Amino acid sequence: MKLYHGSMIENLVISESGTGFGYDFGGVFFARNYGTANEYGKHVYQCEIDINDIFMNEDIPYLENGAVGDALLEIMAENEIDESHFDLCWQAVVSEDLDVQRREEWENLLGMDHDDAAWEAQAMRIALARKLGFKGCDMDDECGSIALCTEFVTLEPAQEDEEEEEEE
Repeated sequence: MKLYHGSMIENLVISESGTGFGYDFGGVFFARNYGTANEYGKHVYQCEIDINDIFMNEDIPYLENGAVGDALLEIMAENEIDESHFDLCWQAVVSEDLDVQRREEWENLLGMDHDDAAWEAQAMRIALARKLGFKGCDMDDECGSIALCTEFVTLEPAQEDEEEEEEE
């Protein structure tokens, strides 16, 4: 699967923690198509990854998969979050399914505003994918992004696909 990253930086180099701008995710966000990536910067890069190497949450039943629950508990401990908040963390990090009340609980738990708490959930999701042996994870965000762990990112300059041009 070909993924695209848009940037304002020509000859972008990825550090261990990500691009070095803004939040330290430990991963790099990619769009599934050139057009979306191009909205984030005039320099578009591509990276290829096998879709089977991406952590997808849609098929994971709550708490039934021990490996996911164990990995989440490790991440919670690393972030000094008590095990009593497991359900909330599962909703924020694994299922990405917080209603308004739970979103406020998540923000209060982390002591962060809405944006920072959402970004923290994304960073924890990337860490979860890494702990489970995946190269990245899908994200339920405005772009339908896939975040790749930095160690699996190899960027090449991208050109808009001819197939994509025809679809528009």
